[in-house]
Amino acid sequence: DTSSWELGVPNGFSIKDSNNTAWVTKLDGDHSNNERSFIDGPCFDFTNLTRPMIIMDVWADMLEGSDGAALQYSTNSGITWETIGEIGDGINWYNRGSISGNPGQQAINQYGWSYQDSNWVEVRHDLDMLIGEPQVRLRVAFGSDATSANEGIAIDNIQIRERSRIALIEYFTNSSDANSKQDDDVIDNFIFKN
Repeated sequence: DTSSWELGVPNGFSIKDSNNTAWVTKLDGDHSNNERSFIDGPCFDFTNLTRPMIIMDVWADMLEGSDGAALQYSTNSGITWETIGEIGDGINWYNRGSISGNPGQQAINQYGWSYQDSNWVEVRHDLDMLIGEPQVRLRVAFGSDATSANEGIAIDNIQIRERSRIALIEYFTNSSDANSKQDDDVIDNFIFKN
């Protein structure tokens, strides 16, 4: 299929940033209709990571529901690809399912980013499903249908690193109240699972 991905300074009508080089679905205009494309990253070793995450900046100018982009991984040299996350996971993660452009040729759900914005948005997601994997490939897949006439998506500042935040949960209950025992069990189970 046709690929409009280019590496350079975005200079479109909507996606325009003279200060940054980024991966963009067409540097100076609209992406291709009926496009199924991706940018493929290098091979990563996750064997020594314990709390991996990905952070990247996204600038979207997509016809919602028609165009979309998704982050995917492969642990078998690109033979199969799995989409990372679902709607509402992580921070600023996917906003849409059932995208007709089907980014990454997903068998079900067709999750991804499918919206318009006027600037860079930082997105974050854990990569816990990849802990211990020695050979991981990541890609940003893009898909559009015949109705689209937008610029697509730009990706910049990609980081893979360990999560460093620690959550603190503080709660108080009454030890002489029978209902407090129930609440204690709920909190204890939550902490144990997370």
